[in-house]
Amino acid sequence: VSIEVTRECGCNCDHCLIKEGEGELETEEIFGVVDEAQELGASIITFTEGDPLKREDIFELIRHVDPERAVVNMFTPGLEMTPEKAKKLKAAGLYNILIGIYSTDPEVHDKIRGVPGAHEKAVDAIKMALDAGLLVTMSVHVKGDRVSEIFDLYDFATELGVHEFSIWEGIPKSPEECLTQIDREAIIRFYKKVNRTPGGPRVFASTYFEGQMLGCMAGRRWIHVGVDGSVRPCPYIGDVWGNVREQSLKEIWKEIRKSGDFEAFRSDCPAQSQHLAL
Repeated sequence: VSIEVTRECGCNCDHCLIKEGEGELETEEIFGVVDEAQELGASIITFTEGDPLKREDIFELIRHVDPERAVVNMFTPGLEMTPEKAKKLKAAGLYNILIGIYSTDPEVHDKIRGVPGAHEKAVDAIKMALDAGLLVTMSVHVKGDRVSEIFDLYDFATELGVHEFSIWEGIPKSPEECLTQIDREAIIRFYKKVNRTPGGPRVFASTYFEGQMLGCMAGRRWIHVGVDGSVRPCPYIGDVWGNVREQSLKEIWKEIRKSGDFEAFRSDCPAQSQHLAL
């Protein structure tokens, strides 16, 4: 279960999903979502969008996840990280912090983030998190016109000493940004080659896990709660199935499962074609 916890963020990314609805879930409301998610059997709780470190109660939210039932992950662009916050995240029980770096070229990364100095701050955040003893993932998004960059990005992740290198497929906005079958095969070959080789960060690739291994997880193994409480099968599918301020997460999950829309195994991403059509 992934949960958007705030609209606040120091970045201005073009791919940001926080562009609709009003308000944010209060602390107790997020506690309730976490409790329901764990009752449903969720083994991974992920706090995301815009920058969770903008919430003063983020440490309470992390602490509320029962470590006997689930691990808690957090995505951040890293702009708000300090050594003190890194230590508090560790003490609160954060399992994995995922910090996005989109290019080895600071100018390219800063342009994607929409703020000067974002690359340097992300690198500093990684170093602070490592110093605090956190499990650290360098997260990257790939599109069809940038697949070749993952090799240099992996080398950079190795230099930084992170534990995991996480590759996520971006949502295309033009045909040129779509991943081809050749692109996906290249990512999977890279994933398998690196993980067979001792040393260096381990690689996670959504192309593999949500492709030939498990298939698209939306509505099957994954549910996403938006910053305003709206619920989707995943962050990228536009259809809203309910709101945790009006229904329980369990009721919404049952409706998604009963619909039959997400029963079939599919190795492609329905949201990619949906967004491209728009």
